[in-house]
Amino acid sequence: MIKVKNMIYLINSIIGIALMFGIPLIPPIEPLTKIGMQLGGIFIGLVYLWSTVDLLWPCLLGIIALAFTDYVDFYGILPAFADYTPLFMLFSMMFGGAVASCGLTAYIAHWFLSLKIINGRPDVFNFIIMLAMYIVSGFFDPLMAMLILWPTLYSIFKEAGYKPGDAYTRILIIATFIAITLGQGILPFFGAQLIILSAFQAASGITVNYMIYITLQMLISIIILLVITLLIKFILRPDMNKMKNISAEKINTKPLPPMNITQKSFATIFVIMIIFGLIPSILPAESIIVSFINHLSLLGFLLLILAILSALQIKGTPVIDLRETAKENVMWDLYLLVVLAIFFSGNLLADATGIKPWLIQLLMPIFGNFGPVFFIVFLLIIGILLTNIANNAIVGAIFVQILTAMAPSLGIKNPAPMVIILTMVMFLAVLTPTASPYAAVLHANKEWVSMNDILKYGSLMLIVNLIIFVIVGL
Repeated sequence: MIKVKNMIYLINSIIGIALMFGIPLIPPIEPLTKIGMQLGGIFIGLVYLWSTVDLLWPCLLGIIALAFTDYVDFYGILPAFADYTPLFMLFSMMFGGAVASCGLTAYIAHWFLSLKIINGRPDVFNFIIMLAMYIVSGFFDPLMAMLILWPTLYSIFKEAGYKPGDAYTRILIIATFIAITLGQGILPFFGAQLIILSAFQAASGITVNYMIYITLQMLISIIILLVITLLIKFILRPDMNKMKNISAEKINTKPLPPMNITQKSFATIFVIMIIFGLIPSILPAESIIVSFINHLSLLGFLLLILAILSALQIKGTPVIDLRETAKENVMWDLYLLVVLAIFFSGNLLADATGIKPWLIQLLMPIFGNFGPVFFIVFLLIIGILLTNIANNAIVGAIFVQILTAMAPSLGIKNPAPMVIILTMVMFLAVLTPTASPYAAVLHANKEWVSMNDILKYGSLMLIVNLIIFVIVGL
């Protein structure tokens, strides 16, 4: 007998394939064209399969399906594989995996928890632990933030006299996870945020300024963390009196050894890479430095770093073993997802498809009478809901397509700031275990939080995020 899980997998697979190959057969209704039905049908089928079944084999099937459209043949799809964004994603997975495995994150966490400002101040401690999670998640890896800082937090709880199930421990675990989700999107040239921003650039021709992105992202995130700190203190009001006995000295009873040369090298290179990525957003475009960086690109710089670190040896071992780090850290399903996301972002709204005028014709009667404010609020609310049940990069890529299509008709002259906020929203995957791999880790942490806790406190904190996003977005 086929198990229920296998049956659901089979049914969803059949539905997704039917959408992918069935919708293109439907006669188009103006302003949609035959090509629009073909590309739109394949895209809808892919989104369904990505959200319910898997990433890898639907990507392969989608590439084959595209080859039989009237828009492009198989050879016309190949340039998407060598596009800047998929290649950067591919090699950054190698570099990021090496950085995460060298133990550097433990030193960042230790520095935050060594700040004496937390001594006897539970509210300050709450903010600092969330800020530490945010930074480690954003600059290194969300999973490392959970694997390093959560066990430390459990020890602090036990030292203070708290146990699993206490209101304070449940609330703070969920609050720190919100900080982790916010941190994921700090750097615009990595991760799902790179996919969303690249999709926006491909669809609109507008490049988001990286310096403005990081500044706005960090400013909004810190405001959110401060508001959540106040929410815990004045609204949720768990018993935090025991935390008054906790100090930086008690937390750091076992000091870390000095950083080794590998850790120092990675820390230095990582800072240089961030500066390299931001310089074109700061200096004049005609400057020699910016001209050099634009010729090399951040991808070229990353390849140079990987080549140097692979050639350099410490005690007979390369600083980065590219074969091993590629084997352990490259996610081919994510690479193929990015290839297709970039292809559809640049082609789905093309004049040949008729999808852009169709979207305007469909949505303007709904939003035209209410103006851009209602449209922005609607996108943010639906974005938070969808990212909790579907892949954030997919949802983000779809939303920037809609925003790009609707912005001129609604009088939105520069949608770039809205795209930054939308990108942040796409990471707030908290409420369901399938929302993201990291949400699955939160939901599996049943000793410290329950599903009830996540829905209760997580929903409240998401509402806080939404309110702040709306205020900033307006």
